[in-house]
Amino acid sequence: MFTHVTKPVRKGAIPLAVGALILLSLAGCARLTSIDSPGQVGKYKVDLQIDPKTLNPPMEGTISYAITDAASGKPVTTFETVYSALLHNILISSDMQNFSHTYTGDLTADRAAVFAFYPAFGRYYSYALFKPAGASLQVFTSTITTGDVQGAPPTLVEEPSPVKTQGWLTFELVKQPGAIKRGQPTQLVFNVRERGYPVTALWPYFGSAGHLWIVDSMGGSFAHELASAESRDYALTPVPDQTGTPSVGDSVNTQAGAVTGGTGAGGAGPSGTGTGAGTPSAIETPPPPPTYAPNIANALATIAMATPQYLAPAQQTPQSYILSTPEVLPGIAYGPNLAFTHTFPHAGMYKCWLEVQYRAQVVVVSYVLRVE
Repeated sequence: MFTHVTKPVRKGAIPLAVGALILLSLAGCARLTSIDSPGQVGKYKVDLQIDPKTLNPPMEGTISYAITDAASGKPVTTFETVYSALLHNILISSDMQNFSHTYTGDLTADRAAVFAFYPAFGRYYSYALFKPAGASLQVFTSTITTGDVQGAPPTLVEEPSPVKTQGWLTFELVKQPGAIKRGQPTQLVFNVRERGYPVTALWPYFGSAGHLWIVDSMGGSFAHELASAESRDYALTPVPDQTGTPSVGDSVNTQAGAVTGGTGAGGAGPSGTGTGAGTPSAIETPPPPPTYAPNIANALATIAMATPQYLAPAQQTPQSYILSTPEVLPGIAYGPNLAFTHTFPHAGMYKCWLEVQYRAQVVVVSYVLRVE
């Protein structure tokens, strides 16, 4: 005869078992966190470290770089600024759905550290931009992987419309008719509007009217372009009110230029962890306006003729208008058109992210491009 004997369970045994399972699960995640780094760019060795070393998304962390002269073995501690910062870091998920731009202006123990956010398990492409004193701009590419990642490339599809709304701004991408051709200079122009009105008061962001970051679908081709744009000196030019009628700009910030911090989806503070929008620094003379290709110039003229839709004051976005407070404007501002010229190295699908700063906020909008 078979007798089944049930032994009493000691108090606390079940919680201990659950805790052991959690520890085993975390240990499994630890085995799946890895860094693929070439270890050197140009004549500089680069030691990349992440903190924490075990990633369990969604979570925040830091990425730090120690840069050494490969010939002398000495750490590099003197840098020239790159767009008003010591080092910029672009972190993009391999599915091309997540983009983050952080930066730092400081070294701590000969390391440059920036903030990082990992929204989900997967593979992340990390691009660090820095310029040792007396050297050219360096772009260090690495890959950070956490979790069980499959090797299939992302599915990128061009947007059916060139018009996209991000935050309270509307962007329209204007380019030459037909397909973008590899190996040929391509002009991409972004028209920026607010409630149908052209935006002519974009703040300078890192010394430019806008920044365009371009990556192919596999993360192997990475590029950065600076905007060329119309500029306006608001210290001398009447400021248009919210209905488009010129009025006197009695609250003007005459110091404009490259910011030292950022906020929102586009960035962080000077050490990579700040939240302020940054303090502009002076720009003595604005850059020359862009020259548009004929077809692009005609398309922009058509956009400029569009009649804005009137909104009652209670429906209008800017808080400064609702509260009847003067808007703080940069001395030199940009818009409504931002022009970039880029030569795509090969055919395929690319994704680009445009960063602009407006009303002390960084706004980021993305587009998918097909290159033949």
